[in-house]
Amino acid sequence: MKRIYRIAIVGTHSTGKTTLAKALSKVLNIPYTQRDFAIDIANKISPNKNMDQLLPAEHWEIQKEILDGYKKMLTNSQSFVSDGTIFTWKAYTEEFVGQELLSKIPLYPDYEKTLSELKKQYSHIFYLPPEIPLKADGFRPVSNTVRLALDNAILKELSSVQYIKLTGSLPNRLKEAQHIIQNNTDAI
Repeated sequence: MKRIYRIAIVGTHSTGKTTLAKALSKVLNIPYTQRDFAIDIANKISPNKNMDQLLPAEHWEIQKEILDGYKKMLTNSQSFVSDGTIFTWKAYTEEFVGQELLSKIPLYPDYEKTLSELKKQYSHIFYLPPEIPLKADGFRPVSNTVRLALDNAILKELSSVQYIKLTGSLPNRLKEAQHIIQNNTDAI
């Protein structure tokens, strides 16, 4: 029976998630699924605004659409490597929507329950710390303070699951991740 690998690459913006996800996809011969597409959704919902200009309600609309995509991805029975995950989803939602507004959204508790269930669907979770310098993309904040706050929130979300921290260069990260995946029996 062929194993199903649902691999999450987790970290804040500018940590090398997309680069590692694409490289892993290639060496493992499983699909790369881009889930880190907040910019595309934001441009659809609120064109020509960067993250700092979006209203909390606009952030919530973006985050709802992203979560719906995660649900579809994780309930599919196929293997994938993804550079966006529910772990980053919650950190960014809380940072940019804010706890006060979230507490007023009737459906948010349901989303939190969904997150708890979806966390269990990944076969491998790799965390990338913010060791790569920030790059301006015209959308996300170029602030180490914000990035470190998001990183702490992501680590809080990861505390309820088993994950592996990958550091160093892309070849080192790729080699370690590939070794863990190919020698691990914890895949679904």
